[in-house]
Amino acid sequence: MPLSKTKTFVLALVSLLLAASLMIFPKEALEASIRGMQMWWNVVFPSLLPFFIVSELLIGFGVVTFIGALLEP
Repeated sequence: MPLSKTKTFVLALVSLLLAASLMIFPKEALEASIRGMQMWWNVVFPSLLPFFIVSELLIGFGVVTFIGALLEP
């Protein structure tokens, strides 16, 4: 088998095993996804929210365009 066919076969096999494990262990998959969403909500979202707010304000007030014009060659 050429390398690309082997790579495709391995990727398909891993995807099939992942899908099968989700069907065999649905309770564990649901609990893990809930834990992941809680972690995202408690850690990632609060840390990125100020960045998103400030960046939207800077874009809205035109600060980004102004600084871009200053730094233009």
